[in-house]
Amino acid sequence: MLSGRSALQDVPTATRLGLAGGDSEIVEGYLRREHLEEVLTRFGLVADAEGEVFLHISDETPVDSIITTALDLVERGTTRERSAAHNVLGSVLAQ
Repeated sequence: MLSGRSALQDVPTATRLGLAGGDSEIVEGYLRREHLEEVLTRFGLVADAEGEVFLHISDETPVDSIITTALDLVERGTTRERSAAHNVLGSVLAQ
């Protein structure tokens, strides 16, 4: 499941955050632990702190939501993306 900056490739997600979206240099997403070796092998990935792929590994099925995307943008987004994410999270908390 794509998240953070990668999720902004999806126009409705980007729009909901008030952003234009588009391609990202970084791939960020969530992956169930049981699929990790398959994905590492398939895409030739190796652990690298300076890499362009950021995987959140979970034993549970990831929840695909605007909140997950916003939380990831707050942590690793650009200044504009972080600001938009804070706005969305503030709106959700105010409900």
